[in-house]
Amino acid sequence: MPSKFPLLLILFLVSTLFLNGQKLLQLEKVGKYKVEKIYLGEPLFVKTVQNPDTWYESVIEDVSIEANAIIFPNRIIPLEDIVAIKRYRKSGMHGYGRSLQYSALGPIVYEGIYGLVNPPIEWKSLAYFSGGSFLLGSLMRLIPPRQYKMGKKYRLRVLDLTFYKPTP
Repeated sequence: MPSKFPLLLILFLVSTLFLNGQKLLQLEKVGKYKVEKIYLGEPLFVKTVQNPDTWYESVIEDVSIEANAIIFPNRIIPLEDIVAIKRYRKSGMHGYGRSLQYSALGPIVYEGIYGLVNPPIEWKSLAYFSGGSFLLGSLMRLIPPRQYKMGKKYRLRVLDLTFYKPTP
């Protein structure tokens, strides 16, 4: 039985001929290697120099390498005009807070059923546990999403990772 490695290698090399590159935004923290990539089609919230108090929300349609700008459906924003960005409407803690609020219902249901079988219900401990869980979940849902202020600490770059055919 022949080895499958040469066949897989040839298949892989042939499939790379049909690869497309991509354009993206890269959010960098100065002095760090870790970067966040923002791809086309993702929603983005932007504050600009012209309107530093309002968030503009839209989906990224394209990026322009020559103009160093982000192209939205109804406007083009140069990267130099961006004051701050955030990627999500709600923080990551919003979902965890909701889960914690729902988990407060479990002991209430359990204690209610148990109270029907064995009548004295421990209301004080139930109120502490379920109320604390619900309150902590509500506070977690109030945490705002992370926003990145451009300037000394963060910067945006436009990248074009398109594969071009070599010229002879």
